[in-house]
Amino acid sequence: MKKISIITPIYNGSRFTESIVNNAEGLYKEIKNYGYKVELICVQDKPDEVLKFKIPSCIEFKLIKNDINLGIQHSRVKGLKEATGMYIIFLDQDDKLIPVNYISQLKKIKNADVVVGNFYNDINGKKRLIYKNRKALNFAVQENTLLKDANTIISPGQCLIRKNKIPKQWCNSIMKVNGADDWMLWLLMYNSGAHFSVNAKPVYYHRTTAIGNLSSDDSNMHNSENEMLSILHKVGYPQSKLNSLKNTINFNRRSIHNFSVKFLVNSMPQIYCKFKLLYLKHI
Repeated sequence: MKKISIITPIYNGSRFTESIVNNAEGLYKEIKNYGYKVELICVQDKPDEVLKFKIPSCIEFKLIKNDINLGIQHSRVKGLKEATGMYIIFLDQDDKLIPVNYISQLKKIKNADVVVGNFYNDINGKKRLIYKNRKALNFAVQENTLLKDANTIISPGQCLIRKNKIPKQWCNSIMKVNGADDWMLWLLMYNSGAHFSVNAKPVYYHRTTAIGNLSSDDSNMHNSENEMLSILHKVGYPQSKLNSLKNTINFNRRSIHNFSVKFLVNSMPQIYCKFKLLYLKHI
């Protein structure tokens, strides 16, 4: 039987365990008639945290406990190694799936390796659709956009990924600084020949309750981007693409207000400030 594995790292997330399980159960109820099972893999990244789960019999469940705090990418990779599903969803602990729209994800992935869905950003209960239309979403998922604009595939949670297309280079290159690991995943997948497709329907809510220190997070992202460049160089990523990526990162560093001008003009100039924050991983 076909199966989707949801991989969710948990850190200071005991209050989210019920909604994490609800994500998996709700997804199963929507896709079971299409012959799919759902596997939920939670990776506990804070060793002394007490987590309690009430697992319904309809989903498969695994809890992986890290001996030390390993960070989000390492935790995702550990979950991936235990996953038995043919498709993967990397979902953050505080995010919420929209299961009714996942049938459209499954239909799209028949002819793709990654399906990038639309999603709502939920800031303190105020919901906004991130990509204004299909044109904006199509632009966001292009390899050229990822190389020459920024990481416009905002979160792995909006993606349904074919497990056997996740590059070993990404799994074996654990970043020390969180932030750019998903950007590196998309670049390595494109470079390995993966086919990306889009789904204009919103597939989940990305929830945010607060915005952190901008200068601190900006510096952290800069360090993560530099680490990504170093890793890509070590794994033999094409020099021409690496040069484009380096120029993009440097340009965005010098003039973040010019970030993704083409993307915003073509799709949603009215929320320029929000996308500037998205680039910094604040929402």
